[in-house]
Amino acid sequence: MRALFFWKSLGAFAIAATLTTILPNTAFASSLSAPSNIDVVGGKYTNDTTPTITWTRPSGATWYEFLVDNGDWQSLGNVSSYTMWNLPNGWHTFYVRAHNNSNAVSVSSSVTFEIDTQGATIPQVWPSTAIEDTSVTFSVTPYGEAATMYCNLFIDGNDVGSMTKSGTTFKKSYTFSWNGSYAAYAKCTDGDNNVSTGTSRSITVYNSADDEDTFENNLTVPIVTPSSATEDVRTEFTVKPSSDYNVTDCWLYVDGLRVTEMDEESTNVFVGDYTFRNDGSYSVYAYCKDSHENATFGSKRTIRVNDLSTDSTDEIDHGMLIKTHCNSYADVLDTCHAVYYYGDDGKRHVFPNESVFFTWYNDFDDVQEVSNDFLSSLSIGKNVTYRPGSVLVRFESSSDVYAVEKAHTLRRYTTTHLIEADYGDDWSDVLVTIKDSLYSNYSIGNVIDSTGDFDRDDEYFSVDSIDDVL
Repeated sequence: MRALFFWKSLGAFAIAATLTTILPNTAFASSLSAPSNIDVVGGKYTNDTTPTITWTRPSGATWYEFLVDNGDWQSLGNVSSYTMWNLPNGWHTFYVRAHNNSNAVSVSSSVTFEIDTQGATIPQVWPSTAIEDTSVTFSVTPYGEAATMYCNLFIDGNDVGSMTKSGTTFKKSYTFSWNGSYAAYAKCTDGDNNVSTGTSRSITVYNSADDEDTFENNLTVPIVTPSSATEDVRTEFTVKPSSDYNVTDCWLYVDGLRVTEMDEESTNVFVGDYTFRNDGSYSVYAYCKDSHENATFGSKRTIRVNDLSTDSTDEIDHGMLIKTHCNSYADVLDTCHAVYYYGDDGKRHVFPNESVFFTWYNDFDDVQEVSNDFLSSLSIGKNVTYRPGSVLVRFESSSDVYAVEKAHTLRRYTTTHLIEADYGDDWSDVLVTIKDSLYSNYSIGNVIDSTGDFDRDDEYFSVDSIDDVL
């Protein structure tokens, strides 16, 4: 038999256990390897709404099952690829596992990919005026989920050439041979090969500079503040644009996406709130407009978002329940759900199952999140055992019933009459079965063969914490 790590979901948390897992009526999953080299044809960032998933078949596999996102397992034949049905925009995860003729089932392999058929948002090109026979440089700053790769400038519907990329802004110089009115816009392609056409802007071309009747764009938008944040904690961002005219509107952008409109707190001081759900680095900036329709993207600032648990690691005391933080993509089997007891010995102690946990705690309210680095620095100590006097136990391969005493000691009852004397007629309600693989967690003490040999209440209150039984 092979020891596997088992996770049981309990709301937002889970109990970690080292157990011997037996798959009913099947061979062990470990006897069949999982599919390998799982990938998405064309890449994991695609605008193909029916992507094809491929994998390498493990030796001995005869058929497969797959599921997508939170769906159900579905059967496949002996194949090494599958073309999906029409999927919506967004992130998806494809899982596949192998079977053989001996009823062995492998663990699953997975690949996460993004479908994005939405092109970038293309604002109007700038400026809105020009002078005939004089070169004018048009610029545009697209934004969206995927980075914009190419843009072309169109004048009156005609493609006049590609625009040069500088950061996230695209520019192209053009010379009008005649005065008058023209329509100009940009057409851009993003990294997912989605093509978008920008809103057309009316361009007025004058005979000379003396005829030009327009406002100079003096709007500037600095970087936002602050420069750091903490995941799952609301952060207030501030920007102070300046212009010869009144600044009327500002919006906050995170990684190219407009996330919120910023409120004017005082003259030309705009504030917007945003909550990051995951730690890491993000690009944050503001986009503002003034009363004369001048519009400018501000300089980008890289925001470092800290793990929520990182700030609290130094506050962890022995005797606490600890776990790492789970991001929004973590599934119920992710190790981030595992809850440990942080013992006085400086080690983390595993709860073999939820039954053990609930003999010590009523809920998970006191669990403290810690950083991954802190958790990995702790060696694993002894498993937590049942609280003395809390339950009766038996091993799965035996009918013997034991009381739990301090020092993780089990004492066997010699008669049912003695069990009833200590636990009442409904003693079976508190009888739990322990996996044989956990036998080594306990010591076997003297048998209980007379009334008064064991006092349940005395044993229960003989310990104050888990450290007393480790």
